[in-house]
Amino acid sequence: MKVALLRSPARSLVVSLLCVSVVACAPEEEEEIKRTPVILGSGTVSAAGGDVTLTEGELKGTTVIVPAGAVDGDVEITIGTIVGIGMKGAEPVSHTIYLGPEGQQFKKPVTLVLPYQTGSVSQAAQSGVSVLKRSEATGKVVDLGADKVAVDAVTGVVRTEVTSFSSFEAAIVPRIYGAFTLTDPDMWNGGDEILIIKPDNTYFNWSPENGDPEPPAELGSFTWAGGKMTDFRHTQNGRGGFDNDQNTGPYGGSVAVTPTIDALKFPGFSFNRVMDMSNPIAGAWELEGAGLNHQLVFLSGGKYFMWCNDQVDGCDSGASEGAHEFGTYNYVDDILSIDSVSPDIDAGFSPGVTATAVFSDEYATLTLDGEYVFRRIR
Repeated sequence: MKVALLRSPARSLVVSLLCVSVVACAPEEEEEIKRTPVILGSGTVSAAGGDVTLTEGELKGTTVIVPAGAVDGDVEITIGTIVGIGMKGAEPVSHTIYLGPEGQQFKKPVTLVLPYQTGSVSQAAQSGVSVLKRSEATGKVVDLGADKVAVDAVTGVVRTEVTSFSSFEAAIVPRIYGAFTLTDPDMWNGGDEILIIKPDNTYFNWSPENGDPEPPAELGSFTWAGGKMTDFRHTQNGRGGFDNDQNTGPYGGSVAVTPTIDALKFPGFSFNRVMDMSNPIAGAWELEGAGLNHQLVFLSGGKYFMWCNDQVDGCDSGASEGAHEFGTYNYVDDILSIDSVSPDIDAGFSPGVTATAVFSDEYATLTLDGEYVFRRIR
């Protein structure tokens, strides 16, 4: 995959409520089972943008902000309430909001402002607040990620960006998943340790110890329970990492982990989470279908890291345990520009090239030059 790339004022609408409160407008039990939304207010935005806000009732302050160019013409936006999303393990801290038209797509991300129940969220727990999205058409639930949510404890609201409409809910979601570095996440220079943890409890760890120009990466799995990672089993043995550094497993030890919005805290050290709310490309990605065998991390400071092994077509790393590549990138207006410093991977980026970058709904996938699809790890 040596990619040839790879680089008028808005209107403000104050909405009159159709009902005075969520309780007064609550649907019948049978309607809740059918997940029928109760519409509380509406307003129209245009190609010039606009915002729609509920000004009364228990959902007072719920706001949708649409930037100019997000839609081609007038769109009537409705705001309502609906039965809770009910994601296992998540602790809701807001009402469940329904936004219509259901499935409405936007050319640019729109901002969603959700009031949350401030008394149920301690200062420490604020870092775990995320926004869940449920498709009422398919029933699929997506965790938008705590790193994409801003919590304002003074006004009691959370803010996030969405690219389509459905049902949304602010919730505290325990998380240890994503991309992390052992030092400054904005200044990776080929010397930091890279850790990627996936929601299926598999992990990738790359550590440049002892000056080895091509250190082996560790790939494996673990069990997450009671705030600890345990029962480590590796499919590829690397240097350092979590296992016993032997070619057999499992490793019987365990390690306590404290996840926060910007770090994974282990006893004695922390891995910094790769995150940047203003940069949708920042974070960890894997080549679709390749799993742990092909990793790509865009750091928020303009650095990138890529790794693959010979199980990936075209990798041809020349190393039995894989090879890495790193360099700098710039992402502006859907164009990704790459300058690879250590182009070790045939399946990597060519130096000084550009590519078109297209994201799917809620930035779940990234397609480069219409050909190479990477799936976000979050």
